[in-house]
Amino acid sequence: MMLRSALLSLFFVTAAVTANTTNTANAGVEAIFPPPAIILEDNSGGTVATFEYFYDAIKLSGIPVRVRGVCESACTWVMTLPAEQWCLEKTGVLGFHFLTAGAGGRILKEVSRSVMTRKFPKALLDHLATLPSDPRYHNPLFYVDQPKLIELGVARACENDPHD
Repeated sequence: MMLRSALLSLFFVTAAVTANTTNTANAGVEAIFPPPAIILEDNSGGTVATFEYFYDAIKLSGIPVRVRGVCESACTWVMTLPAEQWCLEKTGVLGFHFLTAGAGGRILKEVSRSVMTRKFPKALLDHLATLPSDPRYHNPLFYVDQPKLIELGVARACENDPHD
């Protein structure tokens, strides 16, 4: 419930800020003080439902999102945002895995394939299919870094990357 109220607050504050910076008199101010961005930094994810709600609110707000560090599991649903609304910093890495029936539960490979086919670009899915899995783990993560995601044409680099 706290996440929901935080998201609603974020949405209304952003709407107010956006409304106050859309006229041409504020164009110079925006050049000096760019609009705020959400930074996803070393995020281990959570439930898909929570992140879908989170990203739906972000999509409506228009707030840009920057991925810094590792973004795992449901965090990777950042890719469902419009391409111009999110970017990867040089340290950005996305970690994918199959959906499970609860934490540590049964792996739902067919459901995962169906959902991922609807939500993620084919180039990414083709690449993930080439990565070896580690049999030591119940549901291993498959990591793809910023250069590879850009090469695949499924992500873009952030401008003004603090790691440059």
